[in-house]
Amino acid sequence: MRQILKKFIFACRRLLYAKQKSNFIYLKDWKEINYNRISVINALAAHLGYDKNYLEIGCQDNLLFDGVPMLNKIGVDPQRGGTHRMTSDEFFANNEQLFDLIFIDGLHTIKQVSIDLENSLTYLKKGGFIVIHDLLPRKWEEQTPKPCDDVWLGDVWKLNSHICKFSDVYSFYIVNIDHGVGILQVRDQIETPTVDVDNLEQLNFHDFQHLKEQLQILEFDEFIDSINIDATKPK
Repeated sequence: MRQILKKFIFACRRLLYAKQKSNFIYLKDWKEINYNRISVINALAAHLGYDKNYLEIGCQDNLLFDGVPMLNKIGVDPQRGGTHRMTSDEFFANNEQLFDLIFIDGLHTIKQVSIDLENSLTYLKKGGFIVIHDLLPRKWEEQTPKPCDDVWLGDVWKLNSHICKFSDVYSFYIVNIDHGVGILQVRDQIETPTVDVDNLEQLNFHDFQHLKEQLQILEFDEFIDSINIDATKPK
């Protein structure tokens, strides 16, 4: 009975979001790629050093959080996992700590992920990384404002549009695994721009098809090579 009700709700939502309907499909079977977001976070942890500070927003039963080998780590989730049972807004309102590595995987809406990004940038150490999950939806049903498919990423992908407009501010690329894992750094001595959420909310999946051409998308081995190259640069 529950599955029947779920299918009915999904069908109704597909009708509601019909304007986003598109034949474009990003051909990726994530299950055939034997790396995921845990691999990315752990590679960055090894690059930074295990004694650094880690923050995770959205912990999902600690599937990632428990596997991160960093000694100083905080996990924020209002429902389960992590170390702080609260929303990310509540956490940042009282936070005074800086972080070397921040993973954003909370509420999958462009409005909330924009807030999480801006707050994270405020508390990111120089040279630190912000990692953002769910940036490469494969079809329009995966990125609707509310779930209408068994796989739901929400419209987090719209944040790509904001970041790409400010390539002078951000160093950014997406690792082509696990629904798209974005890695962002801030260039030295540059003030970060405010996210225009109202404008981003107007985008639909037709825009993603064109936006994808502007994205720097790396395979996992290319991501590892980029870290190794960065590690050889003089400090």
